[in-house]
Amino acid sequence: MPQSNNIERISLLLLAVATLLALVLADIPFALGTFVGGLLGVGNFAILRRLMAGIVASGSQPKKAMLSFILLFKFGLVGALIFVVMKYLPIDPVGLMIGVSTVVISIFVEGFRMVQRETAAQSTGE
Repeated sequence: MPQSNNIERISLLLLAVATLLALVLADIPFALGTFVGGLLGVGNFAILRRLMAGIVASGSQPKKAMLSFILLFKFGLVGALIFVVMKYLPIDPVGLMIGVSTVVISIFVEGFRMVQRETAAQSTGE
């Protein structure tokens, strides 16, 4: 299983690179959209990771139910935040999508790194 803290670190690194590239190659609304989208994506992933870990680790049904309710509330809140950002900030929607996508790219990168580590360990006989 990919390490979620590595995914968050890779996401932040990709977000920094994408934002800097957007500042150099595009306009301010595009760069702002990339940055805000990335923050929303990384924040959403971090909260999702913590909630899911709590649901899995919890032994009591009431606690699982409460964490599941918070999880549903979080999805609605993220949707509302994206609406507010799109409506009231001068951002480019494509930049926002690129920023949010940094988490997805990070998951693939960490998965690939994990496979490489396992392959290297198997080839050395560990």
